[in-house]
Amino acid sequence: MKEFDPGDNAASIVSVTDRVRPVALGMAVTSVHFLGDRAAFVGAEESVALVSSGEISPVAVHSGGILCAASDGSRIVMGGDDGKLVALDAPLSRSMTQEKFTPRTPQTPCGSSLPACRGR
Repeated sequence: MKEFDPGDNAASIVSVTDRVRPVALGMAVTSVHFLGDRAAFVGAEESVALVSSGEISPVAVHSGGILCAASDGSRIVMGGDDGKLVALDAPLSRSMTQEKFTPRTPQTPCGSSLPACRGR
């Protein structure tokens, strides 16, 4: 590809770099998803920045670090070190559902929690 010459068709060739725009968010970003036509930049701490037409709208989603995020295109579900699962949806971009997540004690084959089985 070093010697690529588009010839007379140079004006019709579009590069991905022609479509990229810099965005100054002022935060570390761990993942990027799209909710409709909005880019959603998931931050490492506390918030998601929704970007549409150059306008940046920060949305607070956690009161600590955001540990994981997954999206199906219509919503982003995030887990944080505050113990909450938060869903941010596309049509109501600021609508969030929060559910407190309580980790369960791992169960062993003997049916009790791990410390109880150590003597068996």
